[in-house]
Amino acid sequence: MGAGIALDDSCNHASCNNPSDSDTLIEPQMKVDRPGNESLEPSPPSSPSLPSLVPAAVRATADEGPGPPPWSSLQVDSVNSSCLKLELEELRTNRPKGPQGPRPVHTFKTGAMYLGQWRNNTRHGKGEQEWPDGAKFVGAWINNLVQGRGLLLFADGSVYCGEWKDSVAEGMGTLYHQMAMTSYRGQWAQDLRHGNGVEECHKGSMYLGQLCWGQKQGYGVYHWADGSLYAGQWKDNVISGFGHYRASDGREFKGMWRNGKHHGSGRYSWPNGCMYQGQYYQDEKHGWGTFRWEDGRRYEGYWQMGKRHG
Repeated sequence: MGAGIALDDSCNHASCNNPSDSDTLIEPQMKVDRPGNESLEPSPPSSPSLPSLVPAAVRATADEGPGPPPWSSLQVDSVNSSCLKLELEELRTNRPKGPQGPRPVHTFKTGAMYLGQWRNNTRHGKGEQEWPDGAKFVGAWINNLVQGRGLLLFADGSVYCGEWKDSVAEGMGTLYHQMAMTSYRGQWAQDLRHGNGVEECHKGSMYLGQLCWGQKQGYGVYHWADGSLYAGQWKDNVISGFGHYRASDGREFKGMWRNGKHHGSGRYSWPNGCMYQGQYYQDEKHGWGTFRWEDGRRYEGYWQMGKRHG
């Protein structure tokens, strides 16, 4: 077996004293003892964990008596446009009558009020509609459906402003999520982030890249508030594929990832000059690899689950 070079593995730098320790990357928002504990490097997360948003007065159920139908919660990766369709059945069965164009305020059975233009019994043209919980839409309607540019204000103060097609967010738009204090600017399809966009958090983190049906997917760059950065591939909202992570303290990994962990070939370097290049398995050195100390000594050989083997 390709026996490795037997060397004293002591090192004057604390971060390299045990190169068999996990090479997972520190999530920069966590408390980290640096630089004395640099050999403990947990993986950066797929993205910050953010709460979902449930609009206030739209959670009525059959047991709670009269009220508008329930909405599903507004997620940070989507726009819940279901309120825009609540009155469609009423408009089909109870046809409002009046002149073409602007009319006085019309109140629906749900308690929603519409003020704007009409064509026969359909909302058609510029108009605004407000629901009992305080949610409000301002924009253009065509045959009872929202089309083109419009603004949807949610009961808690969250806002989507952008393009619509058939009463769903479609095209370019911006969502500001009040509860999670995040914003997204970019492309949408069927109420979901889809295409290219920028997601920002009030704490200073930011994602710029591709999304697929609400999930980070494809190439993207994630900036943490402390200056750390990841640039590379994502899958299902998780770092997966080839990518380059650079920590604010100078540590760096360039290589393959799977489900947010080093998996495959990669190169890990420390700011003091130590370096490992080789194979990883689930965040552990595993397979053939080379570890080089800052004074020039090195071990080249096999590793098994983070430990030299052979």
